[in-house]
Amino acid sequence: MSRTGRLREEVRVYLEENDTANTVEIFDHLNGRFRWGATMNQVGNILAKD
Repeated sequence: MSRTGRLREEVRVYLEENDTANTVEIFDHLNGRFRWGATMNQVGNILAKD
């Protein structure tokens, strides 16, 4: 699975658990969850495309 695939899946799970979240909350969660983290551009692209 690609890096963005793992990020996309984690965003999906996070939103299922929390119902709503803004971009900064998702960004902070991803950077706390994964060692390599994510850039704000990656998070924006994930949210825009899915």
